[in-house]
Formats: sequence, structure tokens, C-alpha cells
Amino acid sequence: MIVDSTSYGGDDTETVKKFLSPVLKIIPACHKCRACVHACREYAIVFGLSDLEVDRKKCATRYFKNGECIDCAAACHLGAIALEWFEFKNGKIIPCD
Repeated sequence: MIVDSTSYGGDDTETVKKFLSPVLKIIPACHKCRACVHACREYAIVFGLSDLEVDRKKCATRYFKNGECIDCAAACHLGAIALEWFEFKNGKIIPCD
């Protein structure tokens, strides 16, 4: 599901695009098996020095081109990854409230 919402404020038109992206929710459950890394077709997930790092622009690109992708969360056999909504707004990516 692709969500586009446009808000109008006078002469300024602002487009907000929302998309799902992975977040490591249960840190102790993650054993760094990298199943999520291998499942990601956009190569958007890597493990940094201590934590999961997600290139959300790559995530957003996949989401807007092909629709919803849950491969990373489905690959996590421990359920440590959750998908959360983010907004692509004015060239920046921020978590939705």
C-alpha cells in the first residue's frame, strides 16, 4: 500500500509520502544472523559496529516503485524486526508520529 498525502497551505504545496521501513525493536532477541540483510533486495540493511543500520532512502525507493516489502521482517526468525511508518518530506526521512 502506497500512501500519498498532500496538504495545502496557501500557495505552498507540500507532498508527503509515507512508507514502511524496518526497525530493530527487540535488541536482545537479535543474534545478528543477518537473515534480514540477505533478504533485502535493495541492499538497504547492514550491520554497523553494534546495531542494524537501514538506508531508508533505498527502502523508500523500493516501496514507491514496487509497493510494500516485508522481506526483512519476514526473514527474522526471532521477530526482532518491526516495520514502522516513515515520511519522506522535503527530501528528508522522519519517523511518523
